Amino acid sequence: MSTTLSIYHNPRCSKSRNALSYLESNKDKHNYDIEIILYQKETPTRDQLEKLSNYLGLTSKEDSTKPWKTLLRPDAQKLVSSWKETFDLLSSEPQHLERPFIVDFQHERAALGRPDLTDVEALVQNL
Repeated sequence: MSTTLSIYHNPRCSKSRNALSYLESNKDKHNYDIEIILYQKETPTRDQLEKLSNYLGLTSKEDSTKPWKTLLRPDAQKLVSSWKETFDLLSSEPQHLERPFIVDFQHERAALGRPDLTDVEALVQNL
């Protein structure tokens, strides 16, 4: 059974397009499928956001470091001060989600394709 990598994608974002291109060019070599989630049309559920946070190791960090900011675009980071507020904001206004996130729900791992694709490449290499 091959793995499915889900990309929370915004086609208007160059970083997101670059990550999708990387995934597409490596899927046969590393034997995975790609699920494209246009998160501004298919709003992530609270459960998906919680899993993403856990897979990134964010929920194990001290709240004083404000780890939830990783999920948010820079302009939205000042709008929240807790995990609950972050999940509430992203559930109602998904455009504030940072991008692109690549998630391997099967193996409970995730990567952010910013500032470059280093973490995405590592996720793919370790399938």
